[in-house]
Amino acid sequence: MTDSSFVGVLALVTLGIFAVIAIVYFMWFSRKPENRHPMDTPAGRQADEDRREEIEEAREETHTPPPLG
Repeated sequence: MTDSSFVGVLALVTLGIFAVIAIVYFMWFSRKPENRHPMDTPAGRQADEDRREEIEEAREETHTPPPLG
């Protein structure tokens, strides 16, 4: 193995090791409940659904055509 190919292999192996470490750390970090986004909880999903329903009701009230009579 020449010095130039050794440097390339060393760089790729180092990159691979750091990628594996980063993926493992990210998975460990994501599993902790306090690190999750508040909307990823059942209460957050319900709040999002309630807000969506309110917007749809408001849209129906403002886009109802006037009576023709």
